[in-house]
Order: sequence, then structure tokens, then C-alpha cells
Amino acid sequence: MPRIPNTTDANGIWDLNEQRNAAYGEVWPLPFVPIPAWAGDRYFSYSGYGSGGSSGYQIRYEYCNSVTLASAWTIPSTYTMNWYQRWNYTGKMSNQARIVNAGGYANWGSAQNWIYYLTTATFAYSTSFGAYAPYSFYAARGGSDGTTGIYGGGYNWTSGGPTSNKNKITIASTGTSTAHGSLYGTRDKGGSASGATYFCTFGGTSSSSANTNWDYETFATGGTSTNAGNLEGGGSPRYNFDCDAIDGGLGSSRIVLAGGAWQGGGHANAMFHYTTASWGVGTDYGNMANAREANSTTGNGTYGMIAGGQGLSAYESGTLLFNIGTLALATVGANALNYGVTTNGAGVGNQ
Repeated sequence: MPRIPNTTDANGIWDLNEQRNAAYGEVWPLPFVPIPAWAGDRYFSYSGYGSGGSSGYQIRYEYCNSVTLASAWTIPSTYTMNWYQRWNYTGKMSNQARIVNAGGYANWGSAQNWIYYLTTATFAYSTSFGAYAPYSFYAARGGSDGTTGIYGGGYNWTSGGPTSNKNKITIASTGTSTAHGSLYGTRDKGGSASGATYFCTFGGTSSSSANTNWDYETFATGGTSTNAGNLEGGGSPRYNFDCDAIDGGLGSSRIVLAGGAWQGGGHANAMFHYTTASWGVGTDYGNMANAREANSTTGNGTYGMIAGGQGLSAYESGTLLFNIGTLALATVGANALNYGVTTNGAGVGNQ
């Protein structure tokens, strides 16, 4: 006779019909996997270096609400960032309601240590986070799990070289960032990806040579990052100066590294797949529609988006889209960035 399953059978969340089916001998549903709180279909790109702002520094930000990029990118009224800057890659510190950015290279010719945030519901000017980073820097990389924001690496303007330092913040509140261990080696203008569990950084330049590995930490334990493996195996190693990565979302082990600059020079159109299930060397599976570095990337767990960057035609304004699940090639999206072009910028979705 069918029985009601006991607690050792139970996994996930069930509605009343599923409970009834289980009581009469049906199969219990698979474990429920929630959508991460910071995932969504709204994409942001802001700041950078291109055709607008003071001496070419971008200060406006814009967004797209369409996962297919079928609708045009929008500049919210006349709002701008509060300062002209570029190389501010830490905007992946986001909880969907708030995007936090730390550091950057300002238009007066030096790095700064400000922490600012944008409120996505109002699209007002960027607002002070209420604290300063412990030193002036640019080209660090950021990430979050929807609660904690982490930024690490970059060029330490105070000491005069690439750094491995990491700091963290609580995104929903304001206040001083705190020291948070170190990366596996120094990274300047590397890449980053983050999701519900891991914060990973990729490549970049180090204090003495190219950084050819990637690393990770868990948001649950934090602290110093662990070496995950090399960027690729065999031949001349790639260090992906000015690259960026897209995480596959909660429940996915897939990370895609897009573009960058090769160690021997030139822009890259390669897309490499890495996995948090086994770590190790990445797999080269396909290309972007055109080569670019300093591009902004984000994803919603299903689609990955690549915007702007520096390519063969100098500064790129076009957007590229690909399917994270099928690892399809990144093709040109329906629309481009509205306000000039952007390179060395900070792009963020809700991850």
C-alpha cells in the first residue's frame, strides 16, 4: 500500500497536488532550486573611456531591460555618474536593488578610493556608500552573492603596483569596507565571475609577469582565495589582460571567460569554459563575433551579455549575446550602446 514518504524522503518544496500524488505512490518532485535574489534581465553598463565625458571619460550609465537585447539601451533621463572615470570594474557587487562600485581611474590623472552606489529603482545620480576604500586603486574586480560584495586585485595607486588585496562590503548597508584576505597572486585588469557560492578571478597582470591562473573563494567561508588551475593548457599561456567572465547562475558549475588581450599582443575573440565542479584548465569552445578586450559582461543564468570594449575598430559600441547552457557562439545583439562607445568600463547586470 502506498505510504506518505517520511522526512528522509523529502527534498524540495511541494504544492498540495504533489503531496497528494506522493501519498498515493507517485514520485516526489526534484529539489526546488530558487532563482538567486540578485539575478534578473536588466543589464547595466556605465562609465569607461570613449567618445563622451571630460577628455573622453564616460560618466553616463544606461541599461537594457530585454534579455534578448531586442529593445534599445536607455540612458535614464540626464542622470550621470558623480565623477568621470574608467577602469572601474567592481560594479558586479549588486543585489539587484543596488549596484556598488569601488575605485577607478579619474579624469584628473590618478586613481581614487571612493565607494559609490546606484539605486536601480530610481536611476538617480550615484550616491556615496558612506566610506572610502583603504587605498586608491583601479582595475580591481568585483562580485557578490546578493548579500556580500567582494572586490580584489587591481593596481594599488598608493603603493605603485598590482595588488592581491581583497575587501568586502555588505551591499544593503553602507559603511567602511573591511579587509578580506588576498587573491592567489596579484591581478591587475583580470576578470571575475560570481554566483551563489563562489567568487572567482581570472588572469590579468602580476607584479613580475602575466598571471596565467584563476582562483576562487566561497562566500560562506571567505578569506584567501585558492588556486583553481591554469587558464589553459599547452602552448604560450594566455593571461587575458582586460578580460571578463560570466557565471552560469545558481545550480550551474559553468563560467565563461570572454575576450581579453593575448600575452603576445592583440585582441582575443576566444570564449573559454571553466567549471566549479572540477576546477582546472579551461576549454576553448568557440568565439565571439568580433575580438575585443575591456568589455563589460553579465548574465542572468541563461544568457550571457557582452557590451562595449576595445576591438579592431577602436572602441566598440555593439553588444553580443550567447546561451550559457548550450555554449553557443556570442553573436551581435539587436542594438548597441546609445551613448557613444565604452571601453575600460564597468558593466553589470544583477549578479
